[in-house]
This record gives sequence, C-alpha cells and structure tokens, in this order.
Amino acid sequence: MTVLPSYITDILSLYGQNGFKAYVVGGAARDIIMGKKPHDYDIATDATPDEGIEILSAHGIKTVDLAKRHGTVVAVLDDNNIEITTFRVEGKYEDHRHPSSVLLTRNIEDDVKRRDFTMNAVYIDENGEFVDLFGGMKDIEDGVIRAVGDPSMRFEEDALRILRALRFSAVLGFTIEEKTSEALLLKKDILRDISPERITEELKKTVTGLYAPDVIRRYIDVFSVIIPELKRMEGFDQHSSYHDRDLLEHTLSVLSLLENREPDLCLAALLHDIGKPDVFVLDDMGFGHMKKHQEVSYRIALSFLEKYRFPNDEKKEIGDLVRLHDAFPETRSAVRRYLSEYSPEFMKKLSDLQRADIMSHSKKGRKRMDLLKIREDLTEEILRDNDCIKIKDLKISGDDIIGLGEKEGKKVGLILKDVFEKVIEGELKNDREELLLYVKSIL
Repeated sequence: MTVLPSYITDILSLYGQNGFKAYVVGGAARDIIMGKKPHDYDIATDATPDEGIEILSAHGIKTVDLAKRHGTVVAVLDDNNIEITTFRVEGKYEDHRHPSSVLLTRNIEDDVKRRDFTMNAVYIDENGEFVDLFGGMKDIEDGVIRAVGDPSMRFEEDALRILRALRFSAVLGFTIEEKTSEALLLKKDILRDISPERITEELKKTVTGLYAPDVIRRYIDVFSVIIPELKRMEGFDQHSSYHDRDLLEHTLSVLSLLENREPDLCLAALLHDIGKPDVFVLDDMGFGHMKKHQEVSYRIALSFLEKYRFPNDEKKEIGDLVRLHDAFPETRSAVRRYLSEYSPEFMKKLSDLQRADIMSHSKKGRKRMDLLKIREDLTEEILRDNDCIKIKDLKISGDDIIGLGEKEGKKVGLILKDVFEKVIEGELKNDREELLLYVKSIL
C-alpha cells in the first residue's frame, strides 16, 4: 500500500462514495512505485464526464470541460489541476497518432489495454492498493520497458510511442524488452508521420538523459530517421592522431561528459561534428583533414532545427554553440569581442561543450585544454574588472557627441560604434576624457 496526497485521495473517495471506481494512473503511478514524488497526477475512472462533473460540483470543486467527448474533465483545486479521464476504448488509428473514434467504457481492462507500456499501466486506488493487469510492477522493478500487448500494434497506433520508449530508456536507464525493441526498429519510419513539434518535445527530453549515449548508440537507425546525417557518423574513421575513436563514439562521449544537461547544450553536443563527413579529405600520408567542418555542421544543425520548428532563440543558441565549438580566442580584446556578442551564461555553456569535446579526444588532442583555460581566465578577468563589452558601457553617450557639435542622426550612432570598436580592440581606454578627445579629433 502507498500513501497518496490528501487532495488526490479526497477525489478518489468522492467517486467511491458515489458508486464509482477511480485510480491514479500513468507516470504518477510509475513514479510512486519507483519511490519518486510525482510532479502531477492523472486519474482514470469508470464514471462518465457528466457523472464526474456532478460529483465534483456537488462538493464545491470547480471543473473544466477539457475534452469531454474524449472523456476528460479537469478538477480545479487551489494549487493543482487534476485531469480525470473516463475508461475508454479507442478506434482504429489512421494517422499513427490519433484514434478515429473513442468509446467510453466501464471496464478497467479495456482502459488498461490501450496504454503504451506496462510500467505505465499500473493503477492505484483510493486505499493505495495497486491494480496491475500486465505485470508492470515487476517490469519497473526489473528496469524493463515492455509494450502492452502486441508492440507492433502499439507503435502503429501511435508512432510517438517509439520516441517515448527511447526517452524512458535514456532517462530511467531501463532496457527495452526484446520484442518491443524489434518492433520499434521495424516501425521506425512511421515517425515521419508525426508532427515536428511532438518529435522535438520528445527528442529534447531524450538527449538530456544520463543514459542517452547508450540509447542513441543502440538505436542509431531510429534517430537517423529524424537526423539522417547521424548514421554517417557510425564507424566513421577520422584518420587523425587527435582522435582515438570513430566519429559517433567521439560524439557520444562528448554528450556523456557534459556537466550541464540542458537540452540546447545536449543537442549541440550531438550536432557539433555532424558535418565532418562532408569535408573529410585523406592526404597522401593517410591523415584525415576536416577543415571548416564547424560551418558545415552549423548549416546541418540549422536545417534540422528549422525542420523541427525549434523556437528562434533555441535555434540561435544551439547553432552558435555548434559553430563556435572549435574557437579559442587567446587575447583580451578577442575575448571582449565574444562577450560583446554573447552572454556570460552562453560562454559558460560553450566552455562546458568544449571541455567535454577536448576530453573526448586522444591524449594528443587534449592539449587544447590549455587554450580553453586561457579563454576562461580572460573571461573571468574581463567580467571582474568590468571591462567595456557593450556600447552602453562606454563612458560617453550620444548626447556627449551631440554636445560636441554633431547633429542628431545616424552619424551619432556610427561614431559611437567606432569608439566602441576601438575600446574593444584596446586602441582606446574607456576613459571619458580620452574618448571625448578622440571624438573631437574625428568631428
């Protein structure tokens, strides 16, 4: 028996007092079995939406008709919104995502059969007792992801379940059961029928998982449906003394060594060298060269990010991380210029990516760690000393330039930009008197 929050047991009890059954289901039940605290709770019941609304309203609980024709209403509490869905049977799936029809039912077994994986098909009643019709509790205990019923049918119904299986494996470290794994690989191409936004949502969660490198390695053929260029990296020999593993293994090593597990950084790690096969040249001595691979990787990354409709700010951040992953400015002026374009937070992410990248090279390739330290030390000094890194940091303004006799207009901005460039390069000190003297000299 397990202990549920009082606001959940209160709702379950209300249904029970009115002759119905209601259960905590899905991820919340799985988390409870694993000893984790759920982020939110979903409820399944044999009561119809109208019956549920009547029960809840009679006890002063506000409800929202979220999708009543599909059997879902929402109980609105002070700090929590609880989705309550009537047991249902789903009709044939015609687009690998949405059922052609939904039939409400009083039978719990009908509802359980439509779930994706056994670990998500365990129900918990108001007393904290488990209803487990498909062995989900044992699969959770054993760390196994197993489809409910026929795995091919489950994936045909909803192709997104393919990525959900990979995401659960990457995040939880669970193994995908053999028949489920075979069906997943067999049905991989129906992912093309899923909207880009839904794929993006799952992919972001997947790459942040601690076990993502193992999952990507095992299911590279599935991920290559989404990012075709990944497949070329498998077994790709870089013929370089700076690398002691193939391109895919190098990339997965970078992903595994990231300290920051944010999606944008993890995706940048996955994409940072993806353009190398396009520029690879083998010289007469048998050494591989991949000049300007950063720019090619950047273009491939942007194409992927645009296809899967990433927000503009994420496209820019991921793209810039990929494009700059091999850049190591070594002078104070060069680092100031970077900080004029990128935030300290971005620079920290870039350092995290570069450190993981360097550590995934051979011993010879790890010598670049010295260059990274130079850049990081200079960044720290610049921020500590409050160096001028933005035009607004200048000790003069447009009003000062106008005060020296220049008319209002575009030229004032151009003069400010010129002054800023010289301060960034160290040609001028950010000293008010010195800057005013310079402006006077060019007016």
